[in-house]
Amino acid sequence: MSLLFSTLETIASDLTKIQNQNWLLIIIFSNLNKDKVDGCLDRLTVALEKFSVIISDSNLRDTTYLLHRLETIYAKLEHLRTCRSS
Repeated sequence: MSLLFSTLETIASDLTKIQNQNWLLIIIFSNLNKDKVDGCLDRLTVALEKFSVIISDSNLRDTTYLLHRLETIYAKLEHLRTCRSS
């Protein structure tokens, strides 16, 4: 479970770093940033797979928290994807 939390936090941190970049750097390094976002998507996919295995009635509270974190990270990814394609 702690590995999953760690993965989610790393993804959130990576996305925040990209989001906080100067707009000029975002343009200049758009391919690098795209690769980073793609990497985050890959890690998110793995995290979701692990998440689905972990789910059980006994850890519903943890599951709810994880789901909230995953939704937040997914929203950031979608926002970045939308901003990049505009």
